[in-house]
Amino acid sequence: MRAFQAAACAALLSVCTDAAQASLIGDPYYAYFFHEYREKVTPPVTFSFYENLLQSGAQRGGTVFAVQPLGHSQFGLAAQGAVAAFDGGETFWADVISPLQGGSSRDRMGGDAVIHVVQSFRKDTPDANLSFTFSGGELQVMHYGSARFDGYHANARMMFEAFVVDHASGLQTWTEAQSAHLGQDVKVLGRRDDNLFDLALEQDHGPLASGMAPWEWSCDMCWYPAVGIATARLHGQYTGLVDLADIPLGGEFTLAFMLRTQAFDAGQGETGAMAFGRDPRSGDTGVSFELTGLTPTNNPWLDPTAVPEPASWALCLLAMFGLWSARRYRGS
Repeated sequence: MRAFQAAACAALLSVCTDAAQASLIGDPYYAYFFHEYREKVTPPVTFSFYENLLQSGAQRGGTVFAVQPLGHSQFGLAAQGAVAAFDGGETFWADVISPLQGGSSRDRMGGDAVIHVVQSFRKDTPDANLSFTFSGGELQVMHYGSARFDGYHANARMMFEAFVVDHASGLQTWTEAQSAHLGQDVKVLGRRDDNLFDLALEQDHGPLASGMAPWEWSCDMCWYPAVGIATARLHGQYTGLVDLADIPLGGEFTLAFMLRTQAFDAGQGETGAMAFGRDPRSGDTGVSFELTGLTPTNNPWLDPTAVPEPASWALCLLAMFGLWSARRYRGS
């Protein structure tokens, strides 16, 4: 199935490039998604949660800014997701705040905001360099009480995934993924007196990755057990280096980057979650790219042997990330 999806994406991308030849060189491709998480109650009163797409879009170049209302929250702020990309794709961010009994059926428990940035480059010098920098990130969960069963709590996540594809071989030469999750460790299910706030970090990367982003968290506004407000922030900027050693001089490659924020509140009491893929106190800075010895091009990776049916480049970009979307973390 994944092989079929990859082939279909490659075929669609070939049409994308043809359809956008009139664009300026170096314009990145963008795609963004907003999802909601709804509660499903089934007899004999068991609870589960499912994901539903609320809004999506794609464009080439320019500036992206999109907002998805989710309702109201316990933070005194509107519950919503937001994404932005500007400066020719050099800077972008995403954030989301969980709703309290949102939606017309009052069963919306959370949401996410996802943005993808795709750009192709030519390697012009042997020491060409490409890096990305997180200027800030913040996760926050609040729990002052809920009438629900132990284990129904708020959690916040931020994750990114990036990869490089060499056009000459059609193979991935570098990949990295990281996530930070702030929530509660319920310990023994059914007991509330042993719950603890917890920050979990995960990384999936190759041997030349830059190391885990420096998250730190505090319970300065919480107390035992897991009551109050816990906050996790990036401790200063985090810069990751994209490994270009396997890209030949003069060779072309595609860099694809995904940033996702998720806020989910199963407690639905005096509870809530926020996730920011930027520093919410310092303006619109988020993730940015820096490069030397590279020339941006308008030729994202494609399969030249594919013969696709007509399609718009916007639909192509959404299709390209169909496989990626299937790998996302689910709300807990």
